Amino acid sequence: MARVLVCSLAVIVAVSFAACAAGQAASAPASYQVSPAELAQGFVPLFNGADLGGWQVMGAPSWSVKDGVIECSGAGGGWLRSSGQYRDFVLRLEYKVSQGANSGIFLRAKLEGDPAFTGMEVQVLDDYGEQPDKHSNGSLYDAVAPAVNPSKPAGEWNQAEITCWGNQLTVYENGQKLYSIDLFDPALNAPQSEERKFPNRAPAGYIGMQNHGSKLCFRSIRISEGFLPIFDGKDLKSWRTVKPRDTSWSARDGELICDGSPGGYIYNTGRYGDFALRIQYDISRNGNSGVFFRVADISDFPGSGTEIQILDSAGSAPGTHISGALYDVLAPSSNPAKPAGEWNQFEISVWQGRLIVVMNGEKIIDVGMNDYPKLKSLPPAGYIGLQNHGQRVASRDIRVKTPWWVPPTGEWK
Repeated sequence: MARVLVCSLAVIVAVSFAACAAGQAASAPASYQVSPAELAQGFVPLFNGADLGGWQVMGAPSWSVKDGVIECSGAGGGWLRSSGQYRDFVLRLEYKVSQGANSGIFLRAKLEGDPAFTGMEVQVLDDYGEQPDKHSNGSLYDAVAPAVNPSKPAGEWNQAEITCWGNQLTVYENGQKLYSIDLFDPALNAPQSEERKFPNRAPAGYIGMQNHGSKLCFRSIRISEGFLPIFDGKDLKSWRTVKPRDTSWSARDGELICDGSPGGYIYNTGRYGDFALRIQYDISRNGNSGVFFRVADISDFPGSGTEIQILDSAGSAPGTHISGALYDVLAPSSNPAKPAGEWNQFEISVWQGRLIVVMNGEKIIDVGMNDYPKLKSLPPAGYIGLQNHGQRVASRDIRVKTPWWVPPTGEWK
């Protein structure tokens, strides 16, 4: 049976944490920081501009980084893939080909088989000025010809924007739309062999660039999955403390820090019903904190919401009080927490009646919101907040995705 691609946060969280780590290299050139406009659209760097951190070489070791550019020497074969997998996203990048070059951008690709057909390939080719077809530059390889061929001559940089959202694939190059297609369209799939029909290809997978024996370059690679920042790393203007004149919380060097001094909870001023939250945290030794959601009444912060526990509990057996637990209600299926002093990643999704928690890339909770009285009694919407439990805890890269986010397709010119 064909698999249906559904734009569902409850499915997204099981794929991969956003490529936060790829954007964390301290040595990354300033030019590889996402612009303020793109940051507001949820974009994060997928290439840090300094090294291949966040990427894996598949095949010949012909990939390197120089002056903020990923270079492929063309020796051997294979591809370069993202460390994380992606389902629904907007990908923006620049590429430059050598004379006669042939390559491709892989989408939703798997490790086994040909990534052009386990997932999809947008063709990269030196064919400036030629008429487009199903194998030309910008084509959905062997399936869809672009409406135009706006590629630039070899040696010049091209801009590509690729949106994979549910069953829809839209591709722009150098500001011109090449196509926008429904991958489940019967007319599109009729010429394909059964295993290559798009409903039978992977619904999520790796992003990659092909080594087809040619020299070429990539730069300025960034991606948005619709997770918008709710903490700017500079101040607390979109956050409020429950207790007046609470000085235990501060913003410094991109981190939201609780110093552990007497104080209370802090919460974001937005109210969220269905959402997916991404957050990184670093807890102190023997530290204790928590992420709260759907808090209805800030005067009864713990009582009117519920908590996903944050704790210095690396190596502990799963229980209802360890990090990642639905506090005092449900133990996580495993404990992938890292030790105090290391950054952990949470993705917490409340979506279409389910609660899913992914910690450091591993799904540890997946339950119905009606399965437990504590969850069933929550209000339809409420605040997201963090706990001061008397120990130091730092958080960063705090982002939220909501059902009404619309991909900014075609806005990059």
